[in-house]
Amino acid sequence: MIARSKMRELLAGTRGNVAPAVFNPLSAKLAQAAGFEMLYLGGGTLGYLKCCLEANLNITELAQAGIEIRAACDLPLILDAAAGFGDPMHIHHTIGLTEAAGFPAIEIEDQILPKRAHHHVGLEHMVEPELMAAKIREAVRARRDPGLVIIARTNAVRQ
Repeated sequence: MIARSKMRELLAGTRGNVAPAVFNPLSAKLAQAAGFEMLYLGGGTLGYLKCCLEANLNITELAQAGIEIRAACDLPLILDAAAGFGDPMHIHHTIGLTEAAGFPAIEIEDQILPKRAHHHVGLEHMVEPELMAAKIREAVRARRDPGLVIIARTNAVRQ
């Protein structure tokens, strides 16, 4: 895939990359016209567009938004998969939909499920590091394309 190889090329470079949050094809095209080289489909951003919180979204909604964005814009698009939509056993499904929708990268964070709107109140609801490591190991096992970039994110530094 072009987006996947472009994502790897950008990440292998020596400079930092900025991926603005987008939520639909129009916002992606505007970011592309502004000169950005990669994009980020954020759960928070899509939740605000749908007048709900990220915690109310599911992987199918995010995959559909990604398909629509990718149909209009060929920039690499990172999927914010929140807490991966489950424990390690659920990650397999999340990775499958991520690959099927054509995302070149997925970000999984160390938050508990169901997802809390922690950033609104300044609280962190994190899983144990061992569970997060198990989720990342399962994500790596579940991917069919070794080119899929798996990004693990922690909120530990905010505590």
